Amino acid sequence: MGSSLNQIYKYIDDKNEEMLTLWREIVNMESYSDEKEKVDLLAKTLKAKFEEEGFDCRLIDVGDKNGKTLVGILGAERKGKPIIFSGHMDTVFPSGT
Repeated sequence: MGSSLNQIYKYIDDKNEEMLTLWREIVNMESYSDEKEKVDLLAKTLKAKFEEEGFDCRLIDVGDKNGKTLVGILGAERKGKPIIFSGHMDTVFPSGT
């Protein structure tokens, strides 16, 4: 297990700046929950990033007032139980604040 852990640490070290740049981009995208278009734009951005990493993604409409929901699946062909991550993309602060 030590070798696997070392590989993980090396990957993080090698990709550190790239990951921080992506994180800044995502965090700085305004996506106030009452601004459907901005939440949808963030969902599309994340969908593209996830697909670059091999996820099978789709955006689901959840009503006229709400931004789309992003669903991504990685490794559907793998045996065993899935791992589920859940989160939200909208923010509580209106754009410009």
